[in-house]
This record gives sequence, C-alpha cells and structure tokens, in this order.
Amino acid sequence: MRGRTAFLLASFAGMQLLNVNASAAEPVKLAYSEKLGVAVFAYPDDTGQWCRAKLGISILVKDDSPLLSQGLDSQLPKFGAMFAEKCPAAVSAAIAVYKASDRGLVGKSFSVAKADNWSRPAEGQTVPAPVPTTMAAPPAPVSTEAPPEPVACDHSPAAADYFIAACVARGLEFHRPTDGLDAARTRQADAAKTLHCTPQSMTKVTDMAMQASLRIVNSGAISALMDFADGMQVECRKAASDQLK
Repeated sequence: MRGRTAFLLASFAGMQLLNVNASAAEPVKLAYSEKLGVAVFAYPDDTGQWCRAKLGISILVKDDSPLLSQGLDSQLPKFGAMFAEKCPAAVSAAIAVYKASDRGLVGKSFSVAKADNWSRPAEGQTVPAPVPTTMAAPPAPVSTEAPPEPVACDHSPAAADYFIAACVARGLEFHRPTDGLDAARTRQADAAKTLHCTPQSMTKVTDMAMQASLRIVNSGAISALMDFADGMQVECRKAASDQLK
C-alpha cells in the first residue's frame, strides 16, 4: 500500500493527496496540485457519504492552469487511480470542471468508468454513471497566501475611511449625550481591519483624527439644530479631505 501511494504521488506530478473523512454533507477535497493549478472535490450523497459506486466529482482549475489549454484527458486515468485508491467501491464518476475565477462550467459535464481505465468516453458512447443534471461548483478554497506587508498608508482611501470613523467616534465621546457612540466605535474597528499600515502610519492617522475631532467640537461648527453625529460625519470628512491629500 505504501508503494502504491508513492506511485500515485509521482504520477500526479506534484498533486498532493489529502486524508478525507466526510462526516458532513459538504464537498470533500480529495487532492490538489499547485503545479497544475487544480483541486479535486467529491460530493457526498444524502447520507453524507462521498465514497460510493458512482462518484460525484468537481474539478476546480485556475485560469492559468495548463489543463485548460492542454485538456484533462491525459490526467483522467491518474484521477481515476486516485479515486480507486481512496474509494475502492468506486466504479464510475460523474465529473464537472469549473474555473476558479468565476466558477463557470468548462465545457460539459461527463462520466468516466473504471472499466474504461477512467478515460473520457468517445462522443455518443454510453457509460454506467449518468451525468447529474446539476452539480454545484466546489467552494472557494481557503487562501494560503501570506497577508500583505504593512505599508505607510496614511494617504490611502482606506486610511481616509478610518480617519473619518475615528474622528466621529472621538467627537461623540466628547459629546453629551453620547447617542450613536457604540455604532461609531464599531465603524472605527471595522475600518481598522481594512488597513495594513505600519504601526507608525497607523498612529499618525489616529492622532490626526483625534486632533481634528477636538478642533471640530471646540469650533462650534456643528449647529445645535443638526444631529450631532451627522454633523461630525460631515466635518470629519472635510478634515480627511484636507489632511490626507
């Protein structure tokens, strides 16, 4: 068994096989290959079991995958060997191929059979497994890319949004009563999540927002007839436009 697994790994040209345990009725990732830009998913049935005689398979390919230009046919027997390795009960598989970028179906779905060495059947040839009328695209894979490096972002649009949110929240902290303060603090926290600033840049934007808020409150720019939170929003937006050029 160990030798066969090693053979499969070599045959997949870098495709990594995954240990799977379909305890929930969700697509199960069987294998993926960064080199080929492809991920293979199996769909459980109503009982939650993905391993059965007739498999439901989706193949997700990246836009730059060589399989889009060269075709899948050469890889199908290798996929089939992987199916048999992970699910000895499998005798056929209904397959749909999707692009990763827009989840668009590539060509038509089709079926392959173990008896045919998992090769695509000739046009018009019948196969044991009927192609399902619908097969959902697999879920978007979790990104494994590293988060962007922090930068000096005090002049970015995201920094302006954070500046305004922090300015308004600080103004409401000065104001009595503090209607809307909790919501303003939530907006500030949400805006901060969109920033990838260096600590120095983040401190600079925050300090500028605090100073602008204090000036606005002390200037009396907000009429007593206006809703204070709305007035702060207007004045803080002006301050951001002036100071984050």
